[in-house]
Amino acid sequence: MRFANSPCFWVVVFLLLPSTASSQAISATLMHDRAVAAVERPLPGLADVLGAEPTLRASPVFVISRFDNTGDTGDSDWGAAVGWALMNSISGQFGELAVIPPYQSAEDAATRGGAALTGSAALSLSAKRTGAGFGLSGSIRVVDSRFEFRMDLFEFPANHVKLSTTKIGVLSALPEALQAAAQELIEQAVLDSSGQRSSGKVLTPRLSELTALSRAFAKQSTYSARELAERYATLSRENEASASLNLLYLQALNSLADQRRMSAAVQTKMPTARQRQEPAEIYSRLLRSQYNHAGIDASSILHLSKTILENPNNIGAWFALTDAYNSENVMYQDDERGGTYVISAAIDHHLGTANAITIALETLRRWPDHYRSWSTLATSLAVYAGLVRGTAYWNEIPEDARTRYRAIMEVVEDCLRTAIRKHPDRGELHRAMIDHDLRAGRDWMDSFRVAAQLTPHSKRLYQTAFNYARPQWGGTKDQLKEIYATSVKNNPGETWPQMLREEWAPEIVPWIDLEKPLVRYTLIFVGLVLFVIVWQVRKQRRS
Repeated sequence: MRFANSPCFWVVVFLLLPSTASSQAISATLMHDRAVAAVERPLPGLADVLGAEPTLRASPVFVISRFDNTGDTGDSDWGAAVGWALMNSISGQFGELAVIPPYQSAEDAATRGGAALTGSAALSLSAKRTGAGFGLSGSIRVVDSRFEFRMDLFEFPANHVKLSTTKIGVLSALPEALQAAAQELIEQAVLDSSGQRSSGKVLTPRLSELTALSRAFAKQSTYSARELAERYATLSRENEASASLNLLYLQALNSLADQRRMSAAVQTKMPTARQRQEPAEIYSRLLRSQYNHAGIDASSILHLSKTILENPNNIGAWFALTDAYNSENVMYQDDERGGTYVISAAIDHHLGTANAITIALETLRRWPDHYRSWSTLATSLAVYAGLVRGTAYWNEIPEDARTRYRAIMEVVEDCLRTAIRKHPDRGELHRAMIDHDLRAGRDWMDSFRVAAQLTPHSKRLYQTAFNYARPQWGGTKDQLKEIYATSVKNNPGETWPQMLREEWAPEIVPWIDLEKPLVRYTLIFVGLVLFVIVWQVRKQRRS
């Protein structure tokens, strides 16, 4: 995400204030009232943000997991392929269910040990964290061009199988079999939740798409993040008509925070009309907005707003619209050399960020049991608070702005704590908590260590930690060294940890840095020259 790499984030980071966050559970209604009171300025109405008022009723959250594989998978992972394909084929197609989009599924089921859960285990964990009412999972086996799968409809929080179906056939018939089975189970979920029959229809994946996905997901743990992105890029080029493969590639590329490459990919991988899959469209619109030079794209905002009005239970669109507003470059802008400069002083009430808060509050009202509803509100309020504070030193900020900032950040911390209680294994939440640990005088390195275990490849995490460990913020060289050692250990073969160290922690860069290839080659060359000189001298003496 662009905001993840934008210095707008650091406005929130730089402050050292005490916290009075409560460890007690907080209701969504209470949090709404606290947030509105802390902002102290009138927030726009929902109709003002979206252009019209969406329906008030929220549908139950519906989760889908990767299927279990039964038997030897070899060079193909059909379970992951089927789960990913169904997520893309179902999300956005049923107005009676809030289907979790595929690009959020891995985070929702993330574990502390890093194990990739599948089947009912992943489904149950995701349902608990998102407050889901229903879920879809199963198992599959593909052998000698034949398939056999079982698909289960789960009901939560009871966590029991409501309905199951099993299908067997030749591989060429797999797409139609998956569509028919999923259609039957989802129609049952809609009937149970609303008492009505659904007019939605599960899209039918193509066999070539399923086959390519099974190759894409095979042996994922053996590849680095960059290798996975290259692998997905190849498969995406070979299957240009596959929106689900394009989505997989964009998500992998976005995780690398490669600004230039990402900006180009977003333009070329936008879904076409014949691809039809809603998740790829929403994710592409979000990235297109975030990687825009201004950090926001008006056409994407309009599209996401329209999507919500057409289907108010498209939960992915609600989160995407909030993120799109939050990523706008309001206070900072990037320059041509990759640096940043201030473009605005403190802002008493920024309308775009206020729009994000309005959307986030409504999302929390609709789905209060979803951890992401709480973390998204936390992000929106933190961005707003950073604009209220501005870039001045703390003693130069007007008292009313300092008071508002403190009040808003207390709400932010409570939102984060609630999100962490619901999903303790999401690294980004622990990274965000570092700021609050520091303000409250707690050992923020504990939050860093947990975040590094959960998201070892997050460049943003190490940027945040390096910043807090700087001497001017009370950090130490030992902290800087630990952060750098962790980044190198978790990202072998990558060069960006060294680049981060040079930019953020120059005081721990050794005078002769053996980690730089040029330095090593120079020393080797000098050593060889000295060896030749010594050898020549000794040869002359002997003669």
